Amino acid sequence: MLGWFTWFRENGAPTFYGENRTPVLLDTHILGLFSIFIVPSITYLIILPGLRRKRTASTLSFLFHMYVGATLLVSLYHPCWHRAEARIFTAYKSFSSDKMDANILVRVGLQYMNISLSANSIQGNNNAALDGKLTYNERFSFSEVNKMEKELDNALRKGLPFPILKVIEYLSADGFGWGRQYRVAGYYTASMLWLSFYAWMVSFLCLGLLPHYFAKCTFCTGFLIACGNIIFLTHIPRRMHIRFPSEDGLTLLNFKPSICFHATSLAAVLCLVVGGSLWVLESKYVYQFDTIFSARRNAQDSMIVGAVLVCRQR
Repeated sequence: MLGWFTWFRENGAPTFYGENRTPVLLDTHILGLFSIFIVPSITYLIILPGLRRKRTASTLSFLFHMYVGATLLVSLYHPCWHRAEARIFTAYKSFSSDKMDANILVRVGLQYMNISLSANSIQGNNNAALDGKLTYNERFSFSEVNKMEKELDNALRKGLPFPILKVIEYLSADGFGWGRQYRVAGYYTASMLWLSFYAWMVSFLCLGLLPHYFAKCTFCTGFLIACGNIIFLTHIPRRMHIRFPSEDGLTLLNFKPSICFHATSLAAVLCLVVGGSLWVLESKYVYQFDTIFSARRNAQDSMIVGAVLVCRQR
């Protein structure tokens, strides 16, 4: 017997509306890392009109350092080092006649990968429950040796669509070795980026306390970032192509470097050019910083020698 308060109930149990899973569209962890550098940058721009001298040099130095630091820290966790995207027309499940016209996007990072699958329609006889838009966004980790095999087993238990399972199977199979190459590339690249991030923090401190070491630290930061990018390029799979059926026949899921690789490459070039240029100019005595921390006793124009001469004259 149905009443006003018995809808969606079974045997007097509490109301149950069923599971409504939604894909993750915003990574709050990455957003939090961005805010670490965005908030100081906005604060600096607010107080910029109060600076009376050397506004351009101060602004360029500060924003340059914020860009390098944000690029390093975000690239360590963002899965956009290697990506591939293709339009496919394949089965929704294995051994099923239902076909879907979908777009698949694979993004590989240093520790995990994201696979996004979106479809607007599914063609078949038994697709009444799948009418409408279908969207998946799944994350899989490969930081450990047998992690991808475990991720494949969990994906099979969850019943993920066939295209996502196919990509995981390619990366977890021992015959290809692609998962191992991504794991090695991510491990050594992350190590170099962490080392370059520590060098960046030292250069940021030197900018305010020890300016004569700023150029050397910046150059070392760019060198370490460049080494990390070279390690990533030499260890990732070079001939990784995953075949999917499409309306025109077959399509290849071709992987190529993505935004994190390009952003860190730009940061490395900027650090090498800026740090190297300042280092050469300082070695040629074109300019020289003299502060209370960097004053030399034998320098004629140093602050300490000047103070001593003034005291003697008095």
